[in-house]
Amino acid sequence: MTDKHRLTVVDDQGNHIMASYVTTLGTDYEKADLSGLSFVGQHSLRGKCFRQAVLYWADLSESDFDSCDFFEADLRSAVLCCTSLRGADLRGADLGTDNLGCSTDLHGADLSGALLEGTKFGGAVYDSQTQFPKDFDPNETGMVFDEDC
Repeated sequence: MTDKHRLTVVDDQGNHIMASYVTTLGTDYEKADLSGLSFVGQHSLRGKCFRQAVLYWADLSESDFDSCDFFEADLRSAVLCCTSLRGADLRGADLGTDNLGCSTDLHGADLSGALLEGTKFGGAVYDSQTQFPKDFDPNETGMVFDEDC
């Protein structure tokens, strides 16, 4: 029998966002299965840990995930339109078929080693501090370079 722990997601004011049962309770939302969750408009999750979390089909649009740790997270088919991911660690994350366009903010984000096949980047914003996988050219994807933002 597997031990499951109830993981409750709340905002900074303590308002309930959702609950999920996870087999391993790590730091913050590490390894949590948050598939299909709607985080739309959340601005209180800065710096949280989503290492190896499953966010398949999750809607993270119009939310603030600055400095969050998404190392090796499963973000396939997630909606990230107008999401702020400034300084986020997305190393090794699977972003396949994600929609990162619509002015998603990737200033200073680390996407080295990320799986980006099928990811829609049109309109996503990056700067000179944004790190990409080897041989990835953001200019060929419709991304916008913005050093001043």
